[in-house]
Amino acid sequence: MALHTGMRKGEILKLRWENVNWQRKTLLLLDAKNGESRRLPIDSVLLRELSEHRGRVQKRRMGLPQLRQRRKRRTDGGREGQFWPGAERRRNHEFRFRDLRHTLASHYMMKGGQLYALSNILGHKDLKMTQRYAKLSPEYMDSQRDRMDTIWAPAPIPAPETTNQTLSKYLQ
Repeated sequence: MALHTGMRKGEILKLRWENVNWQRKTLLLLDAKNGESRRLPIDSVLLRELSEHRGRVQKRRMGLPQLRQRRKRRTDGGREGQFWPGAERRRNHEFRFRDLRHTLASHYMMKGGQLYALSNILGHKDLKMTQRYAKLSPEYMDSQRDRMDTIWAPAPIPAPETTNQTLSKYLQ
């Protein structure tokens, strides 16, 4: 949920089903960190997950038997299949819950999102804080360099027969 909405851990834990607007595909956060309420959009993946989870919760309340999976005891110290790829190589970095907010912010901006909208989604009062969250990957910056190369490149000159064909086409 944090990865899809950028919500803080405390905001997620305070959510109730009444806070979900299924028609508008939004979540209403009451009394967020800054003391104000805000409405968040829900993407289709999270909306589906919430709907499925709600169904499981309703079945449990109705007393239907639930399938339980046996869990294996971990002997690897919990490192197998860890969330943060390569974390064992980065000894100075421990995963923190707010990393999910940073990940959403970065990907949102790299997909062409607007900083002001992201600021509202994350519940920031100051755009400077939002800028700290939205880090751009080196690959994204490379793509921007490629885009910059097209700004000053001269426009291709059309071949003379192409121009005549175009003009005669419009004259007809």
